[in-house]
Amino acid sequence: MIIVLTGSFVIWNNPSVQKELLRQYLGRMIVNGINHHSKPAAAELGVDMQATNLYPQILVTMKLIDYKDNIGVSTTQLQQQNCAVLKIFQNLKQGTRSKVYGLLIEDRVSFQIDVFNGFDQKIQSANQILAECPNFPYA
Repeated sequence: MIIVLTGSFVIWNNPSVQKELLRQYLGRMIVNGINHHSKPAAAELGVDMQATNLYPQILVTMKLIDYKDNIGVSTTQLQQQNCAVLKIFQNLKQGTRSKVYGLLIEDRVSFQIDVFNGFDQKIQSANQILAECPNFPYA
């Protein structure tokens, strides 16, 4: 039993294992934040939103339910929406927050947003690397 605990301790303290666990946590944290917190608010505005974890890329699909036109939203609006996710890391402990920001830089974590109109036609697509956001703390 001591060997198992010691082995588990050694694995947990392995930097590469810690980094991989943090990557998994980071992808889940972002996607859960979008799907469980942003999605209900978006639905009230007539937007169906779904995020998928393809770490280091987060795919976000937005359908503007009542929108029948072929003109998308501005690139600036999409960038602001993508970069707003950085707020969720502000509540982490300083050490964890620094590691998360480091991974965002190292892995070039990005958002791919595809916007569809009410006819399910893709009207816009944008990609944003989070470490290149204007509100990125280490920019």
